Amino acid sequence: MNRVLIVEDEPDVGRGILLVLEAEGIRAETVGSAEEALVRIQHSAFDVLVTDYKLGRMDGIELLKRVKVAWPSTRIVVITAFGTIEKAVEAMSHGATRYLTKPFQAAELVSTVQEALEETTLAHQLEELRERLAQEAGYGDIITRDRQMLEVLAAVEKIAPTVAPVLIEGETGTGKELLARLLHRRSPRAHNEFIAINTSALPESLLEAELFGYSKGAFTGASSDKKGYLLAAEKGTILLDEVCSMPLPFQAKLLRVLEQMEVTPLGTTQPVKADFRVICASNRSLSDLVSEEKFRADLFYRLSVVRLKLPPLRERPGDIPLLAEHFVMRCAELYPMPAKVIDPASHKLLATYSWPGNVRELWNVIQHAFLLTEGETISPSDIILHRVPLPASLDVPFFFDLPYEKAREQVMSTFQREYLSRLIQNSRGNLSEVGRRSGLTRTAVYKIIKKLGLEVS
Repeated sequence: MNRVLIVEDEPDVGRGILLVLEAEGIRAETVGSAEEALVRIQHSAFDVLVTDYKLGRMDGIELLKRVKVAWPSTRIVVITAFGTIEKAVEAMSHGATRYLTKPFQAAELVSTVQEALEETTLAHQLEELRERLAQEAGYGDIITRDRQMLEVLAAVEKIAPTVAPVLIEGETGTGKELLARLLHRRSPRAHNEFIAINTSALPESLLEAELFGYSKGAFTGASSDKKGYLLAAEKGTILLDEVCSMPLPFQAKLLRVLEQMEVTPLGTTQPVKADFRVICASNRSLSDLVSEEKFRADLFYRLSVVRLKLPPLRERPGDIPLLAEHFVMRCAELYPMPAKVIDPASHKLLATYSWPGNVRELWNVIQHAFLLTEGETISPSDIILHRVPLPASLDVPFFFDLPYEKAREQVMSTFQREYLSRLIQNSRGNLSEVGRRSGLTRTAVYKIIKKLGLEVS
């Protein structure tokens, strides 16, 4: 749509703004009062309202108050000759997106309006997507317009009503548990339990006790009977997360349970019939692990009747602005703070990052920016990334806005993160092997990994 309404009681000024915007291909109209603007908006939608602060009987502040109530998605730019901090704070507190002081340059006007239009476009895209998902599928926090992700969601719709085991593969932070929960919600088992277990967090002996359960006296410390998670998920769904880490001996026991759908708690000899749907998740390819003889082939076939692959966030760049805006809206619901918007420069910064931590990392970055931003607009300086990816030409504007020491720190962090991330991946998480390849001691590697917050799988 990209339409702008100019509210200016000085005809020559209004006409001048109109000509400047039209010269840049921006569709615009002009009216001479706040009252005319309200009438015009009722009959036609506008993305951006550019209004003078000082008008006739109704001033620009009163106008923007009314517009934000009736048309909250409209971005508002306030123009005034009274360029005081107080006026700017007042305008922004009532919902203005931008603030310009007369006299201003044509380029400044165009840039300000274009940024407001970009924000409106992103907001429209997000709202349309949320409405479509709510109407068609109810996908909740899975926000996407990416072709790969939409294919995965289409598969979910087909397999959710069945009892087929599902294997979800994808890097850490891509949303494997979210997808598993969606499968459960869309299934006939939705009214029963969904239980998620991170199998990599439990040693083999404890893993067996937690999943299968045990009777009193089965081992030291077993002071009472305990139902295992498999039986607790009766007629529901259980997610076994990071099954790639399961020890081979336990894999054999799990396979027997899945084949017979019977669970024998520790300390007993009587198997108990079970009825649960199993969904597994892994941040490594189980077929590769089968080839390396680190995962049982028979268990792999049992778990992977249906395989779903979640793409990393770097392969779905079109989702980054949608997710970022969605997370800002979620922050506004979680925290007792005024609503905030992400400016276009910040979106460009987010788009240049490789997101090794995927959607989970983006959520953390947006939360941090939302909580620490003093104003109502999240700018590039509010966004803290672990690294700033530099193109060969080094022509990234936000990079050269940093002080020298900060820029040097960012570059060093970039190098360390990229270098070690790839070594860790190629070494299958073996830190001794990472040390051998890099020429660093294992202790030095561990310190750098800890400082950067890298994940070792």
